[in-house]
Amino acid sequence: NACGDSRLRGLRSRKPIGFRRWVVHDLVAERVKMIREANPDMDETSIPVDLVTCSGSGLDPHISPAAAEYQVARVAKANDMTEDEVRAIIKQCTDGRFLGIFGEETVNVLKVNLMLDGIL
Repeated sequence: NACGDSRLRGLRSRKPIGFRRWVVHDLVAERVKMIREANPDMDETSIPVDLVTCSGSGLDPHISPAAAEYQVARVAKANDMTEDEVRAIIKQCTDGRFLGIFGEETVNVLKVNLMLDGIL
């Protein structure tokens, strides 16, 4: 898991600000490369920011609808499905804004994966 990278440990403490920026910049560049390699059909399409960053714990089970859409072609191929079938599952697993106005829409990745595996 890229979010659990050991280089992030201790960055909030004694390291100079410039060093922290360098480490984070390096990590983001590595993640962008990894994501581009895993999703070759997306060419130079902008990568949604939540695919290269992570929550403080690195355990957030949700991604943005844009991040889910970015991965549709790869997920469809990996699961021998059409892109439309994958999009339908993503739509079923998308939660709206809290009370209709707070926050952003999110996609529950665990639920998507369970549906792709036929468990849900």
